[in-house]
Amino acid sequence: FPIHSMRGYKYLNIKNDDLKNTNKLSKEIFSLPMYPELSTVKLEKVIKILTEIRPEFDFNTETDGFVSKGMLDSFDIISIVSDIEESFNIAIDGAQILPENFDSIQALVDLINKSNS
Repeated sequence: FPIHSMRGYKYLNIKNDDLKNTNKLSKEIFSLPMYPELSTVKLEKVIKILTEIRPEFDFNTETDGFVSKGMLDSFDIISIVSDIEESFNIAIDGAQILPENFDSIQALVDLINKSNS
């Protein structure tokens, strides 16, 4: 799928006729994810957890700056830890509960991967 047709970019209101070359090339080119360890299921679970805790933010488009921009506070982080531990059947070490580990989707996935090993 071309990126402009993905859910996170719908707000741009781009019509298929606007990007004919992009649409044509999307049928010929296969792109791999930027982070190979980031499975779709894991990503969807993390976004669901974040959205349930802070529904006023769109975590499909806002992918970083969660703590540094004030989107998440310490109470949210406690809830996220609990939900992640339950959803992924892991235990997060207390030493890993640092703001930087909750500041982006990738940081959360890295935390899950570290806690899973």
